Amino acid sequence: MSAGATTQLVQEQHTVTIRIQSSLALACACSLLALAACSPPPNPQPDVAGQDAAPADAMGGQDAHEHDGAVEMDGSSTPDAEADGGGSTPDATAEAGTRSEDWGFRPMPHGFAFENYTNMEMPTNLTPVEMRRIFGPQVCEGGAAMGACRLVPQAQQWMETQNNGMNGGHCEGMAVVASLLYTGALPVGMFGMGMNAGDLGFMGNDALQREIATWFVTQTTLPMLERRTLTPSQVVDELSRDLSLGRAFGGTVVGIYKRGGGGGHAITPYALRRPNATTVEVLAYDNNYVNAERVLTVNLATNTWTYNASTNPMEMASQYEGDATTFNLTLADITPRTMFPHACTFCGDSPMDGGGMRGVQVSLRGAADLSIADGMGRTTGYDSMGREVNNIPGAALQRVRSARLYTDNPEPVYTVPRATPLTITLDGTRLAGVEDTDLLITGPGYSLGIDDVMLDPMQRDTVTLQPGAPDITYRASGTETPTLTLAFQRPAEDYTIELRSTAMTAGQVLRLSVDYAMQRARISFDGSTSAPAFTLYMDRVSETGVINFTHAGVSATPTTVLYVNFGTWSGNGMPLSVGVDTNGDGTIDRTDMLADQS
Repeated sequence: MSAGATTQLVQEQHTVTIRIQSSLALACACSLLALAACSPPPNPQPDVAGQDAAPADAMGGQDAHEHDGAVEMDGSSTPDAEADGGGSTPDATAEAGTRSEDWGFRPMPHGFAFENYTNMEMPTNLTPVEMRRIFGPQVCEGGAAMGACRLVPQAQQWMETQNNGMNGGHCEGMAVVASLLYTGALPVGMFGMGMNAGDLGFMGNDALQREIATWFVTQTTLPMLERRTLTPSQVVDELSRDLSLGRAFGGTVVGIYKRGGGGGHAITPYALRRPNATTVEVLAYDNNYVNAERVLTVNLATNTWTYNASTNPMEMASQYEGDATTFNLTLADITPRTMFPHACTFCGDSPMDGGGMRGVQVSLRGAADLSIADGMGRTTGYDSMGREVNNIPGAALQRVRSARLYTDNPEPVYTVPRATPLTITLDGTRLAGVEDTDLLITGPGYSLGIDDVMLDPMQRDTVTLQPGAPDITYRASGTETPTLTLAFQRPAEDYTIELRSTAMTAGQVLRLSVDYAMQRARISFDGSTSAPAFTLYMDRVSETGVINFTHAGVSATPTTVLYVNFGTWSGNGMPLSVGVDTNGDGTIDRTDMLADQS
């Protein structure tokens, strides 16, 4: 993300109609990201409850759409369950009184004909169109509800961070979209020719790629919907009830995680098979595989579960497993996510205290570990042994489901109270090589970012976040060229201010904060033996456009405090007023006028 990269402006490109199954008002769940490999084994019909059973599109022999009163928002009826092309999902024919634990979905044709993908495939992820769809017009300058949407600065930064985070994979989005296409909540024709997800291509299909990205991020916009306290046997009970509803059930995502935390994988359950009294096999569509039936096994006697995410049994790292105490097998229902707009934690004009006692969200991109300590020394994140801990009262973490390969382990998204200063450690102790690391912190009406930190193995850089107005300090423990970004929304124009360091050395400090009342940003070098030089970028954003300012080679002494007077800047190539407090005593000794070099 860079302030020099102008805030994105995109016209509406398509309108999405979501059909809601009116027979259900389920309390549901939601979460993020993917893991595994790919291989296409055969696709047998499941033996449900010890007998051959057809997929359950109905209850009591009726099609789901005949008994549930499913109605599209525009008043039209849901398409017939049989109109899925190819007739691969036969009518439910379970005998009266027999519960069919089968949703009717099959990896072929209802799964995608392409594997889970990363950003290496150059997909189109979120654009302002999807941001407005998810959060409503508040993310657009001027609250534009139609037409062009120019994102407010912190929404732009959040979108770019989310898009970068999909570099590990899009499993959550693929799991959700395949389910929505199967139930008819999303029309297949919006994304290409055909009757099922398996008919849709990936290359050049921007509409489908953007749709997958949209549902990918719903795991973070509605994280509380993920059911994370279920034992394996309870997961089976929940699935048995839900899948027996056929298409009247809007679908769910099974989240699988490694012991100890970290990122996970999203798969789509569609049937239960019971080979004996104590074993339940959860048949699932795993979007790391094409046209393949995958099996997650639950042992009811021991209340344990296992799932092998690889076709190579020698790859032990790909084995997922848990028991009644690990809570690393979760369910995240889909229907509640369709209720747009979702709450936007970073939207709105920044209050004078920047959120005060309200919490912040912290997310990290990269393979480094992250730990957060409050003013009492309590920590949330990863300890020195690489174990996930959460000891800050009121803090929460949301594991991310995204990675395509089982070796990927994305950092959770943390929500932390901000009553005391927070010390965030970017820990490279367990890194095998240099890792590009980015940090994003969002609060009500603002975002703070530190980008382009090239963290070395054993390197530990620290970031301090002060309570009150947005105030972030970065301390380097090695040679770095970080970018500090502050984006915030005000009643009139909105701003993004960036400091791009030309070179920071171990022990140097760069601090950036904002004073809303004085309409100025504060830059200091607290505790540095020497002050790093940097380039100052600033964007002033409004519904009429974006005005940029650039000045390279800003330098000062370690005791200097600089005040960037963004509120009085005239724009349009005019100089920017910067107050200089040479000894940090609170008195401005002179005012420099920086020329605009844009």
